[in-house]
Amino acid sequence: MNDPYYWGKRYVGAKRVLAYRLQPGRFQDIPSSYWAYDEIRTLSEDGLILGYENSYFKPNEPITRAEVASYLGEYLQLDLSNRSAIFRDVPLEHWAVGAVNAMQKKGYITGSGGSFRPEETLTRAQLAAILTRVFDLKQPAVDQSFTDVSPSFWAYKDIQALAASGITTGYEDGTFRPEDTVTRAQFAVFLYRAAHE
Repeated sequence: MNDPYYWGKRYVGAKRVLAYRLQPGRFQDIPSSYWAYDEIRTLSEDGLILGYENSYFKPNEPITRAEVASYLGEYLQLDLSNRSAIFRDVPLEHWAVGAVNAMQKKGYITGSGGSFRPEETLTRAQLAAILTRVFDLKQPAVDQSFTDVSPSFWAYKDIQALAASGITTGYEDGTFRPEDTVTRAQFAVFLYRAAHE
């Protein structure tokens, strides 16, 4: 708890863990009727995702690249001790530097031009690419047709692998919406399905 590099921005998160040990997985803004209730509750009870103060999860908040690296690094039980500055925008004092470095070392995440952009939100296409690498998802025998994802799209194969695994089915209108921002609830569902497939 006295490590300022690790706990600097995460201290609120540390307090959250202690605050809801009596009722793990319960959030004021996630009723039992919520579409992602089971996935969020299970991951929270397993200690894989955190909420906010006063037992809020904020399911519709966008998730950042640093948060995804952190959650996946914890899930994969990677060695998070490397605090060197691999990316120029993830300095050694950044709260997620260990997770970002560990994920980069494994080849699960990449940057661009020496930057990682840790506070940027993640798109559905970017998450598809990361999950395909992390879980070694395979290409389907027959591609699923999404009206807004052409075979020339940079993440086409990743999206196809994600769909073939059952982690996503896309939307009812036949779209995948690859440029849409991933919410905290969506990420929880994707991670849960990937981990339990």
